[in-house]
Amino acid sequence: MPEEDRAGEDVVAERIIETDSGSVRLVFFKPTTSGTSWHCRFRIEGVPDRKDIESSSSGRDSLEAFMLAMVAASMFFYDSPALSGISFHGSRDIGLLRTTKTPNGDLQSVFTLPAPQY
Repeated sequence: MPEEDRAGEDVVAERIIETDSGSVRLVFFKPTTSGTSWHCRFRIEGVPDRKDIESSSSGRDSLEAFMLAMVAASMFFYDSPALSGISFHGSRDIGLLRTTKTPNGDLQSVFTLPAPQY
């Protein structure tokens, strides 16, 4: 059963990211449908000197909406001058998608995980 956020909405994933200014919480909510379109909301809490950021992404199905929400949130973390010294479990790679534009204008996202240590 999904965890509920303060407003009673279903949280499907969250991550706490450390910055030089303290912890920032990234929360993704369960995708919802509206007609033929799906939407996935996310919230970024605790950014220094800013109100919480709330946004959503839309897709053709719930998975696409969720993936596009992850892309949008990760772009904020990697591109934000307000967040210096970001880390996750001590690693500078915070485990979110890195998204760049290809020469033809498409978006390309890469997800990197450290190799397991046995």
